Amino acid sequence: MSADAADAERLWLETLQLVTARVAHELKGALNGVSVNLDVVRGRSEQPGQPASAVAPFAVAAATQLDAVIDMNEALLALGRRPREPVDVAAVVRQVA
Repeated sequence: MSADAADAERLWLETLQLVTARVAHELKGALNGVSVNLDVVRGRSEQPGQPASAVAPFAVAAATQLDAVIDMNEALLALGRRPREPVDVAAVVRQVA
């Protein structure tokens, strides 16, 4: 492996480590928010006579944070997918026919 190729590979790995660390941090923060809000919902819902309004904002916050986690996960999955290539549909039909 040439020095340039080794430098490029090292830079790629360093960049990947930085991106991975950032994503893990963002996911951990969002999941922690979900957990905290659900703990509040659980605690308040166990108290007799608590109206739904006592837990609703926390349930909404947890759902919003969970949506953020799902969006981040979808973005990560998209990064791992191969890029789509154009397909000659006519050629495929000819092969199948």
